[in-house]
Amino acid sequence: MGLAAGIPLELLHRVTAIATGGLDALPHDGAVITLLSICALKHLKVLRRHLDVDVPAPRVAPAVWVMLGSLIGSL
Repeated sequence: MGLAAGIPLELLHRVTAIATGGLDALPHDGAVITLLSICALKHLKVLRRHLDVDVPAPRVAPAVWVMLGSLIGSL
């Protein structure tokens, strides 16, 4: 479908890989639970800060890569 839309497969793969990086920011992710247990913190205490830091970046990064890929080509 990417080729049919005129999107280079390398760019499509890179944007998809970056966009899925936001899935590890979910509060029920094993890495998040492990980190909180090691630091002896509770979800409610750090959830707001965790979401402020870990959620916007994976949402902004794919848009930046799409713009760069459109201007420069597949990076």
